Amino acid sequence: MNIDHSLYQLINQTMVSSWADWLMVTVSNKWTWLPLYVLLLVLGYKAFRNKVFWMLLCVVMAVGASDQICSSIMKPLFKRERPCHNLSLSPRLPQSVNCSDSYSMASSHAANHFAIAVFLILLMPTLPILYKSIALFWASLIAYSRVYCGVHYPSDVLIGAMVGVLMAFSAYWVYKKGMETFKWG
Repeated sequence: MNIDHSLYQLINQTMVSSWADWLMVTVSNKWTWLPLYVLLLVLGYKAFRNKVFWMLLCVVMAVGASDQICSSIMKPLFKRERPCHNLSLSPRLPQSVNCSDSYSMASSHAANHFAIAVFLILLMPTLPILYKSIALFWASLIAYSRVYCGVHYPSDVLIGAMVGVLMAFSAYWVYKKGMETFKWG
C-alpha cells in the first residue's frame, strides 16, 4: 500500500504543472475521444466492409465486459475508497475534476481503453509497430490521467488495464470463432 500511496503522490502532487492539468483533464474526459471512435469506425468500415459489424459487436462486448467487471463486480467487492477522499494523501484535483463517490478498484477508464487498444492490435496483426505503440500509449495516457487527476491509485489503473487486456483477448477469441463459424470475410 505504501508504494501505491507514494506513486500516487508523486504523480498527483509532484509531477504536475498547469499545462499538464489541462491536458490530463482533457485526456480523462470520455467525450474527448468520441471523434476518434467515429474515425475508427469509418476506417474499419472502409478496410473491412462486411466484417465491421462483427468487429464492432466484439469490441463493444470487450468494453462492456471490462466495464461491468470493474464497476459491478470489483468496486463493490473491494470497496476501496478513492484517493481523492483520503485526506491523509493531500489529494490534488485539477480544476473541473470531481471526486466520485463510487469505489476506486479497479479503473473502468483504464479497462475500457485497454480493451479497445488491445482488441484493435489483435484484429490487425500486420499493423505497423508504430500504430500498435500509439494505441498502447493512448490507453496508457488515459490510465495515467486518472492518477494525475487524483481519482485513482496506480494499482487501480494497472488492474483495470489487465482486465481490459483480458477482455480484449476474450473478444478476439469470439471474433475468430464467429468468423470461422459463419464464414464471414
